[in-house]
Order: sequence, then structure tokens, then C-alpha cells
Amino acid sequence: MNRLLLMFCIITVFIKSVYAQDTVKTNPIIFGEGFIGGPIAGLSGIYIGLNANYQLKNNLFSFRISTIPDFDSRIISPFIPFPYFIDNGHADEYSLLYGLRSIKNNHSFSFSVGASYNYRLINTYDDQDQLLTQNKYNYAGLPFELNVKWFKNNKSRYRIYYFFPVGKPTGFGRSFGLKLSGNISKYSYVAFGLVGGLGYHKHY
Repeated sequence: MNRLLLMFCIITVFIKSVYAQDTVKTNPIIFGEGFIGGPIAGLSGIYIGLNANYQLKNNLFSFRISTIPDFDSRIISPFIPFPYFIDNGHADEYSLLYGLRSIKNNHSFSFSVGASYNYRLINTYDDQDQLLTQNKYNYAGLPFELNVKWFKNNKSRYRIYYFFPVGKPTGFGRSFGLKLSGNISKYSYVAFGLVGGLGYHKHY
């Protein structure tokens, strides 16, 4: 989780640095995004992560960091309604991806593949939920992702909380969409979820 916070800070600084470039006639296509979802094959848990993206012509270059924490819930007794949770471990991924991104008006479609470093922690417990073993694995993988996203079509004033316009008309804005992603590796998975971003999503 600390790695995700660090990545979020890096993306925020990165986006702010290009926000000042809006005075040029054609802005770069550069944006950060966060996503959340769940694996639909392979691993179990919650799928969360961050992407930093740069597009040159139709070529999309991305850095992705993600984690899949896995927890089980336990009931103390039938008379106590509050459960407690068992940490089964997690799967972390650091990926560099290359792909193609097509833009039409206010939406885009992209597909990317790449290479990744992966870390997997697996915890096992006895019948009393006492930790027995911790197994750690480091391995390479083949990450991939497919995105469909929507964003504003023309320059407009940025709106704080969607209601309060500030500054002059700008190409800087939000995006929302769907992400199908995964990794082919020792512990393969496929995940599906929602994605939201900030930055310049097209040439304005």
C-alpha cells in the first residue's frame, strides 16, 4: 500500500508539471490514472493500482503498479456480528507496457502488453488461525491491459468537485472507463474494474 501512495504522489507531481504546458498550441497526451476491481480468473482479492501514461502518435507507453491483497473473514461467534479478517497474503506487480491507443472525439480504446516484476506472499494458518508459514516468490510476468475510456471533447474550465469552474479553458481534465487487465506468469490472473484518470487525454 505504501508503494501505491508513493506512485500516486509521483503521478500527481508529474501531471502538475505538464499542466503548465497548456499555453502551447498542442498539448502532449499524458495522464495518470487509478483503478479498482477484482480478479475474474486466477488470484482472489481486490485489484487496485495506478498507471502513468504517455502517448506519441498512436503509440502508448505506460508504467503500472498494482497489488491484489487477499483476506478471509471469520466469525467470532453467532452472537457477535462483527467479523475479523485473516491476511492470506498479496500479489504485487511493477510493469512497463507498450501498446496502441485510438482516440475518437471524447473516448479512446487501447491495448497494451509488456514485461513485469512480480512479488507474491502466501500466508498459511492452522485451525486456530495462527500463522504457520510465509512463502515469498519473485518472478517475471507478461502483463497486458485493455481500456475503454471517456473524457471531455473540447477545452473547458476545470471544475473542482464538478461544480466550481477555475482558471481559463484547458485540455486538462478527468477520464472514466473500464479496464480489463492481467498477467501471464507463475501466478497468472485476469481482472476487471473501473478506471479514472487526470491529465491530457487527447490533443486539444
